[in-house]
Amino acid sequence: MIRINNSILNTPAGLWLWDFNDGNYDNSQSPTHVFISTATFDVKLIATNQYNCKDSISKQIEVLPSSVASFTVNDTVECFKNNRFVFTNTGNLYDPTGNWYWNFGDGITDTAKNQMHSYKNTGTFPVKLLSNNQYNCPDSSEVNLKVNPSPDATFTINNPIQCLTGNSFSFTKNDQLSVFNDVWNFGDAQTSSGKSAIHSYVAANIYNVRLIVTAADNCSDTTSQTVTVKPNPLAPTATNNSPLCEEETLNLFANTTETVSFDWTADNGFSSAVQNPVISNVSLSDSGFYYIKTIMNGCESSKVPTRVIIYPKPFFSFNQNQTICPGDMIILDPGFFNSYLWQDNSVKRIFNVTEPGLYKVVVFNTYGCDYSDSVMITKKCPTALFIPTSFSPNNDNINDRFEIVTDNIREFDLKIYNRWGELIFHSSDPANFWDGTYKNANCMDGVYYYQLMMWDMDGKTREMRGTVTVVR
Repeated sequence: MIRINNSILNTPAGLWLWDFNDGNYDNSQSPTHVFISTATFDVKLIATNQYNCKDSISKQIEVLPSSVASFTVNDTVECFKNNRFVFTNTGNLYDPTGNWYWNFGDGITDTAKNQMHSYKNTGTFPVKLLSNNQYNCPDSSEVNLKVNPSPDATFTINNPIQCLTGNSFSFTKNDQLSVFNDVWNFGDAQTSSGKSAIHSYVAANIYNVRLIVTAADNCSDTTSQTVTVKPNPLAPTATNNSPLCEEETLNLFANTTETVSFDWTADNGFSSAVQNPVISNVSLSDSGFYYIKTIMNGCESSKVPTRVIIYPKPFFSFNQNQTICPGDMIILDPGFFNSYLWQDNSVKRIFNVTEPGLYKVVVFNTYGCDYSDSVMITKKCPTALFIPTSFSPNNDNINDRFEIVTDNIREFDLKIYNRWGELIFHSSDPANFWDGTYKNANCMDGVYYYQLMMWDMDGKTREMRGTVTVVR
């Protein structure tokens, strides 16, 4: 565009005629004209006054090529995350020595013809392209770009590895303040929306969980994490060898086809990690339910019960300090039970004892549990003692010896003295009788003194002193 100033004296009735040498004319005094091509133009002005007197003047005008600044961009609005603007320069310098100058509106500039640029902040940025050539004919082009905030789709999981039974995954979006459209995809054809979600899976597997967050300006973000749902082991079968009687051995059995560990528990406090535990010498407190569960990779099966029945044993006790004297009888009675078996295979409740010896009985209750006891009955009779007051050692086989009759004694000690206090006979054998002699000679008739010490079967001591008369 060229503006021409006419400095010729203004004539009120004059006429002006401009010839721009490009096929265009103008009759204003000082016109403005735009040449549409580059060239040298002879511009001519013809002035005519009121007297029809004319004058003219010509000047050359050179129109130089101007640089053209123009460009295209792939997007004018992008989301912050992974934003990248691609600028394609469509301008022309018409001069190999010309230059380009880019200003991206964020403090970054460049001089390459085409550009790619990413913004480190959100906002609106005026991008301007300046061009200039050797004729110093500059041009510029400008466009506003917008970088919208990108949402944050990162999230946390309460526990990413869980067992199938009772699994409950809690997903929480990290950005709890922004208002966006949040869509959860749990990887099992189930979805949900919101800043958080709770989900349970119905099958063991590895699932890819995605959170897709979309803002109002359609900026979005997607984050994925995997969760693992581990299978629970199969429930085992549980059995035992009861019913049992007290003091027997309990065997618990757990059967499964899987490679697992075992966990036995019971209401009485019992616990074991053995597959088939053994409990010896059981008591009534071992009765009740026992529970087995299996564990595989940290996951547990359901508990399986097995009932243990322990029956009480019968009980009785014989008096162990029993003795019998021939001719007497002892009645052994263990009490009332379901059945009996004595040492002689008799099966009655009562057993009559008439002889010393070992007696044993096994009793059975209604549960079939048995108990046995035995008793050793020894011979013991009251201590018997007869001391004669005289005897006649004349070899007529009638009352020839001083025979002290005893029975049921443990020890015996007899001493006989003459009237001068001399010991003339001593015996510790109750069957060894004094025959009225001393040193193989007959003793004189008369009175002699005896001292007898005895210890009976109960350990009691008896001492007797007296006289015995020898009469021939």
